[in-house]
Amino acid sequence: MGDLRIKKPTKKSGFVGLLNIPSYHTHVQFYPTQEDAVMDIPNVPALNDGNFGAITFIAEGKDGTWLNVAFKEPKYMTAEVIAHEATHAAWFALHMAGVRVSFANHEQLAYLVGYIAEQLHKFCDAYDDYTKPEEPEDGKSTP
Repeated sequence: MGDLRIKKPTKKSGFVGLLNIPSYHTHVQFYPTQEDAVMDIPNVPALNDGNFGAITFIAEGKDGTWLNVAFKEPKYMTAEVIAHEATHAAWFALHMAGVRVSFANHEQLAYLVGYIAEQLHKFCDAYDDYTKPEEPEDGKSTP
């Protein structure tokens, strides 16, 4: 399928993962926080309301229609939330591609959920690496 690209934040853009899924003509953006998403997308659904750690939504951008997964904050980057949001993203991707999921063809959904979850996990690892404090070159931690 596609490759995950990581864009580090700038003054005008937040930390974002970009995933192209060519077989379904779909693009997905991953954001570690709502604040990162708001920098790129004007009308991000509010994550403050409700008891959830992330949201998957569709937004129009200058490059077309994108699926988006935004975490409320990094502490919600858990296996449970990743699996949950990957399922939403896969369902949206198939729907946007005109694929109606049913019992007869649910393997497409299962494979796509697994693929998106794997890429989302890689994104979370990349964000974790990006936000880790640098270790001193001598290998000793500072008090």
